[in-house]
Amino acid sequence: MSLLKSMKASIVLLLVGGFGAIWLLSQPWVTATIYEPQMPTVETARTGATLYPVSFGAAWLVVACAIAFFAFGARVRRVLGVVLIFCGAAILIAPIAFYLSDAVASVQEGRQGSSNYQSVVVETYPFVWLMFLFGLAAALAGASILLWSKDWATLSAKQSNSRKPVEKSDWDALDAGEDPTVY
Repeated sequence: MSLLKSMKASIVLLLVGGFGAIWLLSQPWVTATIYEPQMPTVETARTGATLYPVSFGAAWLVVACAIAFFAFGARVRRVLGVVLIFCGAAILIAPIAFYLSDAVASVQEGRQGSSNYQSVVVETYPFVWLMFLFGLAAALAGASILLWSKDWATLSAKQSNSRKPVEKSDWDALDAGEDPTVY
């Protein structure tokens, strides 16, 4: 459980979940070869992003949150945690909906014209179940950020865009060609 309290582990989970979901949603999930009498053979494919665009957008949002995570303080990070939990849930919906839906029907929608097919050969992508793991990783990282990000380090004032002028030491003023005794 202490591993989930780690900021590095949460960021790694976000990046793995986000980029893994983007990659997997870019793959063809359903491929169909349609044979009709006296017509050319038609092959059609649907990617996960075509079937579930909300999951694809959520995966990009997970990656964006992982990158933006370092620029914000504890309050905004907690909001990001809530957003990431919802994004993880949106990614989790894709494999569940895919296995509960009729893959042949989604492919046949793309074929306009007659419906008297001689035969239809449908192949499904065997690794769709990995989407469940990627969505779970994003949701788990979001929960970790929500619960423990208040204890994590943020950017220091020197690294963030601070408006306070930095006081120079006498040696810095001499290096800049200024007289440090004149105020």
